[in-house]
Amino acid sequence: MSGYSTIEWTDATWNPVTGCTKVSEGCAHCYAERLAERFRGIKGHPYEQGFDLRLWPERLAQPLRWKSPRRIFVNSMSDLFHHAIPREFLLQVFQVMEAADWHIYQVLTKRSSLMRDFVNERYQGTSAPSHIWLGVSVEDRTALTRVRHLQQTAARVRFISAEPLLGPLGELPLTGIHWVIVGGESGPDFRPMEAEWARAIRDQCLKAGVAFFFKQWGGLRPTSGGHLLDDRAWTEYPTREQDQPRNDRWRTATTAGHARLPQGHTARATTVPPKVDEDDNSMGEATSAVVRTAMSVPEAYHGREQTYVKHQVLKHYLNSWAQKLASRARRHAISLWYIDCFAGPWKAAESDYRDTSIYIALEALNAAAITSGREGFSIDVHAVFVEKDPTAFAELKDLLPRVKDRVQVHPLRGEFGEHVPRIQELIGTDPAFLFVDPKGWKGAAMTYIAPLARRPGRDVMINVMFDHINRFKDARLAFIRAQMQEFFGRSLPPRLSEEALMQSYRDQLKSTCGLQFAADLIVPHPTQERTKFRLVVGGHHKAVIELFRDVERKVAVTEAEEIRHDAKERSRLVRTQQLPLGLALTPDKRRSTSLREQGLAEMRTHIHTILATHGTTRFDALWPVILEACHLTLADVKQELWKMRQQGILLIEGVGPGERSVKDHHLLRLQAG
Repeated sequence: MSGYSTIEWTDATWNPVTGCTKVSEGCAHCYAERLAERFRGIKGHPYEQGFDLRLWPERLAQPLRWKSPRRIFVNSMSDLFHHAIPREFLLQVFQVMEAADWHIYQVLTKRSSLMRDFVNERYQGTSAPSHIWLGVSVEDRTALTRVRHLQQTAARVRFISAEPLLGPLGELPLTGIHWVIVGGESGPDFRPMEAEWARAIRDQCLKAGVAFFFKQWGGLRPTSGGHLLDDRAWTEYPTREQDQPRNDRWRTATTAGHARLPQGHTARATTVPPKVDEDDNSMGEATSAVVRTAMSVPEAYHGREQTYVKHQVLKHYLNSWAQKLASRARRHAISLWYIDCFAGPWKAAESDYRDTSIYIALEALNAAAITSGREGFSIDVHAVFVEKDPTAFAELKDLLPRVKDRVQVHPLRGEFGEHVPRIQELIGTDPAFLFVDPKGWKGAAMTYIAPLARRPGRDVMINVMFDHINRFKDARLAFIRAQMQEFFGRSLPPRLSEEALMQSYRDQLKSTCGLQFAADLIVPHPTQERTKFRLVVGGHHKAVIELFRDVERKVAVTEAEEIRHDAKERSRLVRTQQLPLGLALTPDKRRSTSLREQGLAEMRTHIHTILATHGTTRFDALWPVILEACHLTLADVKQELWKMRQQGILLIEGVGPGERSVKDHHLLRLQAG
């Protein structure tokens, strides 16, 4: 958990705190979270608690035991200025850094105003010692406020880490900045970095005399794209101020080279939250000292957290869909189409519209185009946006030229249904993704979706606004019943349960649109115990269901529990105007656990029924049926089937030596007797 590091710009890492919560887009694919969550639940492992925030008092003295000088990245697996870290513990970390002054400490944060306030108070009238380098992460222009806070911080060495670099930074304020690191994102869902973004930063550093370090291009792995910018390595460091005197304030806190560490370390969060700069857009909600692991909901989504969950599902699914289909361009030319049938924009709170499906879709399509171009082949990416409201359409037309980048956009004013022939003409036989997100149910007739979704290579995602529909599905008014019949593709029997209603919708979607597979997930109401949305996906390939269930587990189950917890906390604070005392409760995981346990029980029933009816069945014919019906991932299904085999319930034929998991070609049948 400490010692030498493979991170190019440091020598070692030191993690007196692990775990964090997300505050901006730069956190979306956090490498630290991905690593930690792999070990959640493994007894005795340092990350047994996954990426939950945890203090490690026993690690505080580690730098004092490292006798050879090194550059130390502080909290590579967390953020030292997380608002839930007690001030007492933060003081102890600084005492150690001040005492073990033969090292250089690289402290990096996204919570820039909290760093500024803490450091300026601790080093009143002077500045942090020159061996403590203080920095901020900046992923795009929206995070430049952090640089201003860094410039206001009493430090002798200040640095910026533009990694992952997700967009151009424009004119970078470099006054008082000594070092800039640039790097692209890596990992399975990486978002590509443009060369011009990196060059622009490098050129500004050269002009300003600021040390520049180019870490990586990024890709599936950190080394995928290499580390050369314009055919050379950039590995500059700031010059350490060797002759700066020790600071009197921190000298009193050390004795004979050893930090005087207060006794009684605690892991409780502060009762009163730290001061938050209201202008700091890098901060998440700081009115509660809750320790969380999922992405904090951006302020733009407060009061509509269900929309945030919906947008996260769309984002993750669409990113994977676009990247996978774009890879076909290695073999032949390809065009990808995104169709937003009810585009809006509606209730956008962000000035750049990043809280809309429009922005999310364009970002995914541009990422696919950039990836393809970097790998030596190109694709055409198109987006059709249909909107009937004149005011919203005018806003849409004004927005698209500013955010489209490489995407060819086709705005269409009017009803979705009336534009179906035009959309068919535009997309031809190309792959397409349809996003159907009406404000209610009117205008989203299944017969409109069918001509666009029927061809292979077409995926469709539909937002069934269940909370709204449930109030009217049994209405006796003739026009409402006619609209319901158009939406559901058939007349509805009275008093259907939620599950029966959604089963009917999925079955009719497959039948009407000629789809092979359809599944749905639940988006719960953020503060009440009822369903808000049901997101339905349909497609022609079993990979559609596999991807959808993976996204469901990540977003609509795991993160949704955290999001609902946040929403309830904010609602409680509004009602009571009282902060929580002591350590707030962590989110209740019972819903997500229950959903999986229910899915496993239903799966066993389905397995018995299918195998009893059809006899021996290949696994690749079985698992898509299970994923359609049950809220499980493919990994869940494989694990449970292997357990059934060990329990003597199931025979799996064709298992080779050393195989410990069921494969697509394996044959399954019930154990006799």
